[in-house]
Amino acid sequence: MDGVSAQENQPLSTSSPASEGEMGALMRSLDWSKTSLDAVEHWPQSLRTSVSICLSSRYPMLIWWGPELVMIYNDAYRPILGSIKHPAAMGQRGSECWPEIWNIIGPMLEGVMTTGTATWSTNQLLPLERNGYPEECYFTFSYSPIRDETGGVGGVFTAVTETTGQVLGERRLRTLHDLTERTAEASTAAETCSIAVEVLAENAADIPFALLYLLENNGKQAHLAGNHGLGANTPVSPLVVDMTVEEQIDAATWPLEQVAFSGQAKLIEQLTERFDPLLVQTAYGTAQSALILPLSHPGQYTPFGLLVAGISPLRALDDDYKNFFELVAGQIGNTIAKARALQEARERAEALAELDRAKTSFFSNVSHEFRTPLTLLLGPVEEALDEEKIVSSSETASPGEVARRRRQRERLEVVRRNSLRLLKLVNTLLDFSRIEAGRLQAVYESTDLASFTADLASTFRSALEQAQLHFVVDCRPLSEPVYVDRDMWEKIVLNLLSNAFKFTFEGQITVSLHENGTSVELIVSDTGTGIPEEEVSHLFERFHRIRGARARTHEGSGIGLALVQELVRLHGGTVQVASAVDQGTTFTVAIPSGTAHLPQERIRAGGPEWTETYSSLGTTPYIEEALRWLPEVPAKPTDALVNPIQRIDQDSAQQSIAAKGKKEPKTKISETAHILLADDNTDMRDYLKRLLSTRYSVDAVTNGAAALGAAFERTPDLVLSDIMMPELDGFQLLHALRADPRTSTVPVILLSARAGEEAAIEGLKAGADDYLVKPFSGRELLARVSAHLEMARAREKTARQERQHAERLQKLAQAALAINSILSSEEILWLITEQARTIIGTHQSITSRKTDETWAQAVHAISLSEKYAYWRDYDVRPDGSGIYALVCNTNTPLRMTQEELERHPAWRGFGHEAANHPPIRGWLAAPLIGRNGRNLGIIQLSDKYDGSEFSAEDESILVQLSQMASVAIENALLYQQAQDALRGRDELLSMVSHDLKNPVGTVKG
Repeated sequence: MDGVSAQENQPLSTSSPASEGEMGALMRSLDWSKTSLDAVEHWPQSLRTSVSICLSSRYPMLIWWGPELVMIYNDAYRPILGSIKHPAAMGQRGSECWPEIWNIIGPMLEGVMTTGTATWSTNQLLPLERNGYPEECYFTFSYSPIRDETGGVGGVFTAVTETTGQVLGERRLRTLHDLTERTAEASTAAETCSIAVEVLAENAADIPFALLYLLENNGKQAHLAGNHGLGANTPVSPLVVDMTVEEQIDAATWPLEQVAFSGQAKLIEQLTERFDPLLVQTAYGTAQSALILPLSHPGQYTPFGLLVAGISPLRALDDDYKNFFELVAGQIGNTIAKARALQEARERAEALAELDRAKTSFFSNVSHEFRTPLTLLLGPVEEALDEEKIVSSSETASPGEVARRRRQRERLEVVRRNSLRLLKLVNTLLDFSRIEAGRLQAVYESTDLASFTADLASTFRSALEQAQLHFVVDCRPLSEPVYVDRDMWEKIVLNLLSNAFKFTFEGQITVSLHENGTSVELIVSDTGTGIPEEEVSHLFERFHRIRGARARTHEGSGIGLALVQELVRLHGGTVQVASAVDQGTTFTVAIPSGTAHLPQERIRAGGPEWTETYSSLGTTPYIEEALRWLPEVPAKPTDALVNPIQRIDQDSAQQSIAAKGKKEPKTKISETAHILLADDNTDMRDYLKRLLSTRYSVDAVTNGAAALGAAFERTPDLVLSDIMMPELDGFQLLHALRADPRTSTVPVILLSARAGEEAAIEGLKAGADDYLVKPFSGRELLARVSAHLEMARAREKTARQERQHAERLQKLAQAALAINSILSSEEILWLITEQARTIIGTHQSITSRKTDETWAQAVHAISLSEKYAYWRDYDVRPDGSGIYALVCNTNTPLRMTQEELERHPAWRGFGHEAANHPPIRGWLAAPLIGRNGRNLGIIQLSDKYDGSEFSAEDESILVQLSQMASVAIENALLYQQAQDALRGRDELLSMVSHDLKNPVGTVKG
């Protein structure tokens, strides 16, 4: 024990454990005798022990000793002193080292020294000036008494941890959280800025002031949208900043335009030199710097606005501080982006609503405008039909007059039927406009709904029976009358029945009405094509149509079921649908019984008649439209009056031509062209067929699928198709025709009601040859059909000529091989004669080879078709005076038309039998010329198979054949001469051998 005490009583030395570390070395270097602690050797054991513990520890520790609270600290405490207090703090009085916080810690230390009671402080704010400026710092520490040898308190032991980073991090995180949570409710950019500055004001320690500017007028101006810490509309916080003027960096304003242009944050320092110091005075002192940040969201080039954030005078702008500002700006930018997106969505919705209101108003106005001319159309047409009934019943009318009247009546029926159809559509649009404007007022009256519904349904029975559909009506009597608007209920029932008939091809349609609790249910079911599951939710949307659905027609406005739903709602009811593809569809309409659900002022109770505000045409338009969907019944060929319209059209045309004294020429196209017509509208199909049938053969079908089958069965010369059709529409039909080699080149004209350049371009891009917009005139249609048929004929002719040319070249090559393989000149003549007639296609072919200039010994080869079989034995020898001699004498090919040949003076120069030689129908001749230019003969052709005149191509092929024949004939003659020479030599040798044998025999004997 004595040894230990002796060592502890020694002054600090390098061998002492207490001397470890930088602070131990610093303590050895100090002259402690000049302090109130005196020399080290005079220190009490309690101090020496405490110092040893402090210097040896790696936890920040500090000892305050004596009445003056002299400071002794270890290496771990050193960073707390910053850059200006160390090393002077070692051995320094506490009040001298920490004067800026002595008012906080001094009383705490005095209390420990006096009472001996320890203290504990958590995250204590101590604004230190350890780096040359006041700094916001936080510490968790305890002050504990150190007992000296007298038992009193000789000093204070301090264990300390700096928590500045933790406190600042939690505070900033809380600000970001509040900013995210509270600005999420903002609906506009201005509201976002207002909430943001309120949140930022709650953390003035980190953001002593903030200015939020929003860019407006395409970024040309910045408007102050929120401020905290600084007053608004001051030189440092102007309400509006002109972003088009580039400010100097040292000017007395914020360089907002630079940040907006670059999109990068900018640090602004020395604010007191840029602005009046009083303007940047904050609760935490005068701000010396600020950060300007753009407000935007990721991927955005031009910011929404700018944030000017003051930097705390108690904190340096380190990376964590700067990241905090960037997160604040990013959160505000994202919230502004969201708010502006919501605002734009609201504006779009409002614009769409306004557009919808304008559309409704337009429909209402235009519907009213349509009704007047339609009334003026229908009225005279009805009168004319009534007059036709009277005149047609007259027994004095001639058959021609009866036919003419029938024709007139059918035309008037077409006008009436389509006028009613147009009026029905106009009324539907008018009803919709009234519903949306809230002006459609129902008139509810007590109704025997079972009888009324059964009567309405029965009007469809004739159409359904003609379509061979089973029709079931089950409308049982109800326990009490039901209050409905009769016109509206009529429209509900007729629309549902019309829809069922349109999509049902076999099976049955059922209409039933029954009570279900406190409501009445109308059920319309069918066994039709059904509705895909994904389409059911869209079924009652206006103008929605199921693409590719199989139906009797593709016609329709797409608003029938939507109107049904609106009318049912006016009755306080609901409409539901259940469907399965290829099994059928069921619509269920349920309306409440009684009157409690209805507006009492709209209930008719036997009072004065009210003016109807609902448009109704009755059942006629629905029934007539349904009847036109039925397939046509083929006409009997023996019935002379089956198609009086077409017959009278033809008779009138012939009478008109005769009256003009002219005979209408019939072209090959008008005699043979076959037109395939596809349109699902019966009236339009009949009209087009009647129009085209005066010139062409027309096959009319009701949809695209039927048209495709008809085209494959008999390839048409032209296809005339509507675009909107069931099963296959016009575009699908066009693609199918183009994909098949049999119909890929057939011209196609599309008919559509879609007007405008874009619609025409779409049709032509799809591969159509032409696009005709309804309505069109009959003359325009006939002109276009004729033009496309002519072009198709020209294309076919060109293609045929190209094929013929290729075939001729192939045959020419084969002929060359065949000719070169023959060694007999006579056989060559016969072969070239047949080849010339076959390749060029003629009824006559004659090849002659001269042996002298008189043609007396000429060799001839004649090839005649069955047309000239009578002259196959013709054997008159030419005398060299005919027109063929002209070719031989000039060695020049000659081509003549029939007219040119007949005018030529030498064309009959065939000797005294010329009158009996085969007739010539056009003439083509080419000379046979030897290698030395001498004429060898001639090849002559006459009367082409197709009756046309000989062409330049025919002449070129014949010249090539004559050249091949000339070479082959000369080669054959040379070969014959060589063979003759060889035979002569052999005969000579045989004779010489015989003559030599006799003398030799005599000598031997």
